[in-house]
Amino acid sequence: MIRTVILTLFVLATNIATAQNFDFKLIDKLTKISFVSIDELMIDGYGFRKFKNSNGEKESNTRTYARYYNNEFKNTIVIKVLSPKDKPNVIDINITDSFDVRSIKDKLLSMGYTYNGSNGYGYTVYKKEKSTYIIAKKPTDKGITHIMVFTEW
Repeated sequence: MIRTVILTLFVLATNIATAQNFDFKLIDKLTKISFVSIDELMIDGYGFRKFKNSNGEKESNTRTYARYYNNEFKNTIVIKVLSPKDKPNVIDINITDSFDVRSIKDKLLSMGYTYNGSNGYGYTVYKKEKSTYIIAKKPTDKGITHIMVFTEW
């Protein structure tokens, strides 16, 4: 019996230790930062790798960054920053199953966001003042969960 309890605690501790923390401060900065300063923040400040735009242009209104931990795909986060003309940046995030989506939702609630239900596309919506998080209800078959963040102007 004691062996089972110890094994269970070990497994739980291992899962907690390997779970990635979602950086709400980074996401908040990305919604507000000037588009020309994003590379410096993401690469120099947070250690992300920048991907070239799929359309081949050096500069466009979209930038994509990725970071993974311990050289494992399961510890990956991909952030795409879209900068609509004269509006706040929109953040498009894909996280792997090493991120605890339940804890992200709980943290949003503790930060004062309200749960606004689900939309017809399989996403749940959390809103606080002018900021909105839209989180996929289910991960893809590869364990990737989609999150979008935007701020109303």
